Amino acid sequence: MGFDNQDDPIKANLALIEDFAQKSDFRKFYKRHQPYYNELIKTYRSLNPIDQMQAWLESKFRFKYGNYRVTFSPLVGGAHATQSFEDNGFSQTVMFVCRAESDSQYNTQVNEMLETRVVFTEIDHNFVNPTSDKYIKQINEIFSDRGKWVVEMNGTSAYSSPYNVFNEYMTWGIYSLYCLDKFSAEDVATFIPLMERQMEQSRGFARFGDFNQKLISLYKDNPQISIDELYTEMLDWSKELQAKR
Repeated sequence: MGFDNQDDPIKANLALIEDFAQKSDFRKFYKRHQPYYNELIKTYRSLNPIDQMQAWLESKFRFKYGNYRVTFSPLVGGAHATQSFEDNGFSQTVMFVCRAESDSQYNTQVNEMLETRVVFTEIDHNFVNPTSDKYIKQINEIFSDRGKWVVEMNGTSAYSSPYNVFNEYMTWGIYSLYCLDKFSAEDVATFIPLMERQMEQSRGFARFGDFNQKLISLYKDNPQISIDELYTEMLDWSKELQAKR
């Protein structure tokens, strides 16, 4: 269930999964290990203050959703996803992500940033993507030269359009701004290079470090800057970078 497998493995193996569940008596197994699953939920909640993320995003983007639902599993690697729904005036955004766990080499605050990043960058796709829709012409033009922004590798094929590439840059960049507001400068200085290295070296978004540092600079200069101003500034900056050969 990763970026290198775009098919639905549940549908493809449904008969095998049902057979396994019946022969292993999985329902009894699940009940017997309920303390383990409860501990997963406890750890997740301690490292992921969803209400705080929600309030910050809604204050910055000036719109909101009626409900946020997070579904996580210890069996999921890095193939995270989100989807939003609306019906009869009720709106919901749903996130599918991995479990949360602490890394002993970092303090509590850096661990929170490392873990919160996973779900935050799914939640804020539901804010970034609708905002990007207003700038779709510029995004398609500026991010058309894929080689400027993405190194082709496992996973990047999921971001095949200029729109998808820009949105991934922006969702992770917006998380940096959240961290600036919620954590100490010292802890942020530890975390941001880890995230930038992950995006560039592990995920193939080649110019994320430069993009992110520009975004951070704009925000530090004016913490009250609007999202639309940030978009305009970042698209202008990206256009200049795109023009360089």
